[in-house]
Amino acid sequence: MEWSDLLIDRELWKKLRKIIISLFVIFNFGLIYLCLERNNLLAARLLKPFWNYFLFFGLEQDFSVFAPSPIQANVNFIATITYQDGVCKLYQFQRLDRVNLTNKVTQERWRKFLDDNLGSDRYPFLYKDIAKFVARKNNNQKDNPPTAVCIYRYTGIVPPPESKRSNPSVYSIKPLIAYEVRPEDLK
Repeated sequence: MEWSDLLIDRELWKKLRKIIISLFVIFNFGLIYLCLERNNLLAARLLKPFWNYFLFFGLEQDFSVFAPSPIQANVNFIATITYQDGVCKLYQFQRLDRVNLTNKVTQERWRKFLDDNLGSDRYPFLYKDIAKFVARKNNNQKDNPPTAVCIYRYTGIVPPPESKRSNPSVYSIKPLIAYEVRPEDLK
């Protein structure tokens, strides 16, 4: 006897399972279709009672990455770390175009965090914590700890497809934070 036998008779389940599973799939595809038609008033009203279910299971289809205005810039971040003896080191944050496929999968969340939060000017309160992270990560010399971290954002405008150019033509460099590292930041 299995746990499912407590809920429904085995023979009845064999007869109904294809119908129930098919209805479940059709229901979810219907919700996805309604989500894609959200600008239609009827579709929005039909979707409203199921919206929390939809969000909980991550079924929302949102194409805001592609339209109406897709992201038009490549954003990269670097940091300079100044050590106690005055030596400076350049630290480049992970760029997914420069790592192998295995690392891309594991690093994607970190890249998205950086692009979404450091890439815009909406979250300046995070800059100090990221500077502390860089200082801790580069604190590998026992008698020579980092004393300052500066983070910079490089932005390159992506040329339109019709220009057939592979490299961005316009670059801008913006300093985000110059942080003086304290000894307690390195713990």
